[in-house]
Amino acid sequence: MTRTHGAEPIEDRARDIEVATRIAAGDYVALAELYERHKDAIFTVAYRLLDREAAADVVQDVFLLVSERAGSFRGDAPLGAWIRRIAVNLALRQLRRERWLLRFRIRWIPPKPVGPALTEAIDLDRAIAQLPESLRAPFVLHVIEGYSHAETSELLGTSEAACRQRVHRARARLASVLADQADPR
Repeated sequence: MTRTHGAEPIEDRARDIEVATRIAAGDYVALAELYERHKDAIFTVAYRLLDREAAADVVQDVFLLVSERAGSFRGDAPLGAWIRRIAVNLALRQLRRERWLLRFRIRWIPPKPVGPALTEAIDLDRAIAQLPESLRAPFVLHVIEGYSHAETSELLGTSEAACRQRVHRARARLASVLADQADPR
């Protein structure tokens, strides 16, 4: 599975390099435009790994790092992918810092009455949030964000086989949790 959401066409790479160059030169308007274009995607990936407050902090930290490191952007990949990689690394660093504090988090607030499709999405998000961090991080990165097993294992510092196993275990646990929610006896 390849990452497609937020991906930018090849012809946008020249624009990405130009934007990065402007940011490196101190153009805060370019940084603000980049922030507006990518803040939601960055928040989403961070929130799937962290709680709401920590995810918001990651968004801010990402764009501080982007402003500092924009000069190192080479254009080998789309600027959005480069920024998402920074976000994933920061979120994983935060997870490692807090690992001793919590083994998993529940980030669900009861919603206002909604249709069945949104309720199912909320149930899935709640089930993912209940996974232990050792299963949640590989599942989110591989299944939801679309990183390959090789990329996910590199980000998490594990073997590819361990990554595959954890994704499999996460899927099995989610299937069990969601089945229990569908048929509460």
